[in-house]
Formats: sequence, structure tokens, C-alpha cells
Amino acid sequence: EGEVEMAVEYYAYASSHAYIANSIWYQDLVERPIEKAAERLLPDVREAAWDRGRRLDPFKEIQDFSMAFNMQLGGSTSNEG
Repeated sequence: EGEVEMAVEYYAYASSHAYIANSIWYQDLVERPIEKAAERLLPDVREAAWDRGRRLDPFKEIQDFSMAFNMQLGGSTSNEG
């Protein structure tokens, strides 16, 4: 369920941009499968994930991803060179 929530969050963020929101291609290939998977979530969980996605900070997401990736590789988590 955590992956489905994350997918809802990221799609909510992406769909806040007109290019994604108005794209039939994205609706067919991305939105519909996410909506289908999100049906398994409780309505309040789904809505909370959507709200988090609308407030998502892409720079923080990239930083968090980078830190997690470095930790998996056994690297440093500091931002120093």
C-alpha cells in the first residue's frame, strides 16, 4: 500500500502541471493504472496522499532519494563534496 500511496502523491504533483493534466496519453498510461491501484486504499488515505502530492517539494524529494540511494551504497549522507 505504501507504493500505491507514493504513486498517488507523485501523480497528484505531476497533474498539477497543465501538460500532464491535459494529456490523454498520461491519463491512459499513468492516471488510470494509479486510480485502479488506489481503489484498494481507504478513501481518507487516498485523499491524504493526493493532498501530500499537491504540496510536494520536488527538490526535497530528490534530496531524500539521493540520501537513501547513498545509504544503500554505503556512502555518506552529508551534502559535502
